[in-house]
Amino acid sequence: MGEDERLPIETINGFYHRATLADILLVEVSIIGSKNTVVRANLREGREDTETIEVGDEIKIVYEQALTLRSATNPPWIDLLRGAAESIRNKNTTAAVPLIVSAVDNLLYRQIYLYYRLDGNNHDNSHELIVDKYGNDRGDLYREDFAKNALDNISGVRLTNGPPHKEWRTFQDEILETRRKIVHPQRDPVQKIDRETAIDWYNTTFRLILGMFDLVWFE
Repeated sequence: MGEDERLPIETINGFYHRATLADILLVEVSIIGSKNTVVRANLREGREDTETIEVGDEIKIVYEQALTLRSATNPPWIDLLRGAAESIRNKNTTAAVPLIVSAVDNLLYRQIYLYYRLDGNNHDNSHELIVDKYGNDRGDLYREDFAKNALDNISGVRLTNGPPHKEWRTFQDEILETRRKIVHPQRDPVQKIDRETAIDWYNTTFRLILGMFDLVWFE
């Protein structure tokens, strides 16, 4: 349909589900279910005489409908990062470190999993492929295998030598080591993390996460 074939649209009293096409047609859109919409078009009474549209003509109406989810479930890594941020705000910085590590672990698995899902595999097959490719003899999965072999197979780049390698090194040498001391303390009380360090580690983790997205989806 060319621009010259389209009738000008005007809304009625600001309502976008009712409109007029020139002074000829009255169009109304009604939602009758979660996935069903009815469009009605009628010739307007008192319209000017015109040869553009007559009774019996076929009318093509094009409209746009925006759909939004009423609710959605976050992937675990988002909730874990939110929990870490909340812990830092509440000055409970020690609790933030294990949450940060768990967020990275979950995201690493999730990105590899989604890669196989988008390649046409169902849930079970995707998990089986991941275990077969990157699991040990017992089927255990480790972040090092994801960060190196899995990302290398997908993008040709590893976290250890890719753009976010500095963040990965900080994660390995500082954050993971501190998490180990917190979860398996060798002295009492449990190691205290100052707020500035916790914030820096959180930001480092966020940059590492962005780097993972780049490697999986944009390489």
